[in-house]
Amino acid sequence: MTELLRFCGRCGGDGVDISGREDRLRFRDRDVLKPAAGVQQPLRGHHILQAEACRHQRVGAPPDRGSVHPCCKAFPERSEFPIIPALFELLAIVSAGCALIIYLVVPEVPAAMSGTGAPSSNSLRTVYADPRFWRLAPLSATCIGTAWALQGLWAAPWLSDVEDLDRPGLLWHLLIMAIALSLGGLLWGVAVDRARRRGIGPRPLLGLVATMFIAAQLALILRLPLPSYVPWIIVAAVGAGTVLSYAILAEYFPKELAGRANAALNVFHIGTAFVVQYMTGLVVQVWAPIDGHYPEVAYQTAFAFNVGLQIVAGVWFALTWIVTRRGEGNELGAFSLKPLHALEVGGRRLFLQDRESTR
Repeated sequence: MTELLRFCGRCGGDGVDISGREDRLRFRDRDVLKPAAGVQQPLRGHHILQAEACRHQRVGAPPDRGSVHPCCKAFPERSEFPIIPALFELLAIVSAGCALIIYLVVPEVPAAMSGTGAPSSNSLRTVYADPRFWRLAPLSATCIGTAWALQGLWAAPWLSDVEDLDRPGLLWHLLIMAIALSLGGLLWGVAVDRARRRGIGPRPLLGLVATMFIAAQLALILRLPLPSYVPWIIVAAVGAGTVLSYAILAEYFPKELAGRANAALNVFHIGTAFVVQYMTGLVVQVWAPIDGHYPEVAYQTAFAFNVGLQIVAGVWFALTWIVTRRGEGNELGAFSLKPLHALEVGGRRLFLQDRESTR
């Protein structure tokens, strides 16, 4: 352990201070007791990672005061962000309070009655058995789940390894993305409301947002000469596209089933985000890191794989929508060609179509 700290001190880390005392070492303003003489202590996992980070650092290089040295990352200070534990505790209390208020205040709604007089089935099985749900779920899950995965995990490595940004530039990008995610929900909600006033449903809007998302990722993969903020703002805004998906589900299911339908779709959103995060890491790790950074082609390949899944889901969404529209059009056309029957009512002659006669 002592030799390892001395080695890290020679790497130029500003967080390591070898004081020369026989009984203690100074490490980031903390006392570290030296092991007793003749006692061999095994290196733990974080010690090995620390040594590996030191080996990648140039010996004698001046310390970077604007960032944490790799040798220090294995020993984080618990007092660096003392407000974070209290913040999460506050969020947990607020969440529990909101759940309690909903349970006590929101009135119970009686179960809807079917045509036979029996309570209608409003279970998740009803949602998953609806083919319209499976037209929407693949595109919504691949786009929104990938947006969450990129913003939550892979945006920072891309900006660091591919864009070669320093820490302040990286943090600015992440801040702008967080703002875009927050404003994206408001933007998509206003867009759905305005489109409905013009007779346009939310399904074309979802297709448009998915197209923008794929284009933004292709701009990143192909390294188009655009400001790096532009594609990443689109990626973050797509993460709020659940507004569009929920609006579509509200057209498919009654209001007493809308909550379960949204929850069923969220299962795919969160599950896809986890799978995309994991699979992206597997693809990136196929390439060996160079000076502690993965090559550009590793990220491009991983992102291209995700875009391929989104394109397949988009084709499925478009084809099923077109087939559905054609079916509705054929049904209307067949209805218009049905034979007419004259009926005298109150001295007036009415023409009625026999809907069942053509089936």
